Amino acid sequence: QRLTDVKISFAGGMIEGRILTAEREPVVRAQVNARGPKNTPQMTYRNVETDGLGRFRLGGLPEGRYDIYANMQTGGGADPALDIQTGTTDVEIVLKPVQTLAGTVRSGSTGRPLERFFLSLQPVQEAGGDRRSRRGGSRWQNWIQSPDGTFEMAVMPSRYQVTVKAPGHEPKVI
Repeated sequence: QRLTDVKISFAGGMIEGRILTAEREPVVRAQVNARGPKNTPQMTYRNVETDGLGRFRLGGLPEGRYDIYANMQTGGGADPALDIQTGTTDVEIVLKPVQTLAGTVRSGSTGRPLERFFLSLQPVQEAGGDRRSRRGGSRWQNWIQSPDGTFEMAVMPSRYQVTVKAPGHEPKVI
């Protein structure tokens, strides 16, 4: 059989912009997504990655207003650009500066560095804060192998509850 009257359309709105570091340098390969259109029963999600100049283009969006979110692979994030109309070409999102969390994990009984441990970071939920401030930090957890028991990682500025677990040791919450 033969299909006729098939129409394929890539029409729709688009939103363009740039993702920059706190120092206003372009962010390469940042993840950018659009959520919207607002006040409609059917939400659309589009995800793209920035190019070598920190630019993004979210195309094929139904007409309307969107919230644009961005974060980079090293854990940096930004407040979203809210209520952006399709057709906007100058969205600029500046990532929050990252900070370094570093330390050494040692055995409580011997004082020797532990070579293998599980580290978990959970942002502290501030009472009375708005939704964005409660999401300010990055959640992270993983096993770490370190011959001298040290770790160092980039994190979003925030207050964290840090939990360390190691085989044969009681979990420690800081």
